[in-house]
Amino acid sequence: MRLMMKVAIPAVAENPVVGDPKFNEKLHGLFVELGAQKIYTRMAEGRRFDYAIFDIQDPSRIFAIAKPVSVWLRVKPEFMPDTITRSAG
Repeated sequence: MRLMMKVAIPAVAENPVVGDPKFNEKLHGLFVELGAQKIYTRMAEGRRFDYAIFDIQDPSRIFAIAKPVSVWLRVKPEFMPDTITRSAG
């Protein structure tokens, strides 16, 4: 099943790791390491959101994917069915 993980990127004041000059590179690398097939970034409501698309055969992998992101960024990733990129492409 294809799922989209939505991550609200914290501000530097909320988590100093975001201020690292190599933050984007590290985040992208983490998503790829976790098996992301596509990665998107957008601004909404004055905040940056990153989206990663995963093809997950075993739903128990959701926790294994979310945990490193959650621990590193101190945020709660959201998972939802990938209906957006499927219909667009």
